[in-house]
Amino acid sequence: MKTVKLQIVGSPNLYDDIRVYSSAVRMAFNRYQDGLSEKEVYAAVSKFFDFNCWLVQSAVYDGNALFKSNGNKRVLFGGKYSLVQYLKGLITKEQFKYARMLPLCSVGQANKRGNRLVDFDLCRNQVIYKPSRKEHKKNQILPRKEETSHRVSQGSRTCRPKEDARDSQVHG
Repeated sequence: MKTVKLQIVGSPNLYDDIRVYSSAVRMAFNRYQDGLSEKEVYAAVSKFFDFNCWLVQSAVYDGNALFKSNGNKRVLFGGKYSLVQYLKGLITKEQFKYARMLPLCSVGQANKRGNRLVDFDLCRNQVIYKPSRKEHKKNQILPRKEETSHRVSQGSRTCRPKEDARDSQVHG
């Protein structure tokens, strides 16, 4: 498995999806602590959240990974520091909820030709998040130094513009 962390430029329009995903991961983790199987956890999470089924599966995957690393120990999502700051009144409830949010994770599959919900357009420095068939959210990313130097050394062979189907049609 390969994990790629990219820095998004500007404010990504993913807040609602990340908020629901974080809740789904926490719920999955708690169901694993209750002793449910993966199939039962998936059923419970998908019944509670009206969300993209692949993100539910990824949330169950993340919840299982948290459970395997922590077992039945109590986990404080958001961290002890944020909780203390919130209880002292130094941060607002919204800031505490923001601290509890987990990174959005979409697990790819080799038999589905990679990641179902995310496309990487490294030539244009974009990540395209596809929560549904009709909704595609484009987010600009900062290129990593090693990728930039690799592209320069490879020349234009690496980044060829995609030919649009409308451009290739002959108009009469």
